Amino acid sequence: MGAELGHRMHILDLGGSFPGVEGAKVRFEEIASVINSALDLYFPEGCGVDILAKLGRYYVTSAFTLAVSIIAKKEVLLDQPGREEETDSAPKTITYHLDEGIYGIFNSVLFDNTCPTPVLQKKPPTEQPWYSSSLWGPAADGCDCVAEGLWLPQLHVGDWLVFENMGAYTVGMGSLFRGTQTCRITYAMSRVAWKALREQLLPAEQDEDAEGVCKPLSCGWEITDTLCVGPVFTPASIM
Repeated sequence: MGAELGHRMHILDLGGSFPGVEGAKVRFEEIASVINSALDLYFPEGCGVDILAKLGRYYVTSAFTLAVSIIAKKEVLLDQPGREEETDSAPKTITYHLDEGIYGIFNSVLFDNTCPTPVLQKKPPTEQPWYSSSLWGPAADGCDCVAEGLWLPQLHVGDWLVFENMGAYTVGMGSLFRGTQTCRITYAMSRVAWKALREQLLPAEQDEDAEGVCKPLSCGWEITDTLCVGPVFTPASIM
């Protein structure tokens, strides 16, 4: 159609927002297969059109993990006729306030319609009851809701929650609204990855130095062989 009107296309921009996590509704490989088939058909090699795509989300989503702390909680017992005693197992809903909210790292709840789901630090006992829970940020308004409708075991102030796949449109989009502080980023890698990095970036004479010495290229904490996580966001106010 464009050619019929005298327009000669030189650039085709495929856009972005390609999924970068396992378990996405549509896998990146499936999207790429459809796109490549269409490109081969309509824009074969040598046609003179440059193909562009924005792959930022695909590359960085899984690269960061967010660690937040519970700073307050509120329990609300559910009405049960004929039941007067209050026990730990009594039906109730629990509201937890975190030191990060939608005006900071969790801004994607507003702008990207995400539903963050936390990962517990420790697996609770099978007999421990779970409660209907919601997560809220530190701001004193009704909009700072991170997640609702979650089922979680009893948590306490000072406990930590971990959110995976928090690399895209998070720390770069956050604000300092209502006193929100910028998160601290800690880099972590496995010992195998650490050694590979040192071999590639450090001169041979420096590689003989003690591993515990911090140098400009020492970008991460060295951890066990079996654990390999990406950069971790932690709110500066709790470090």
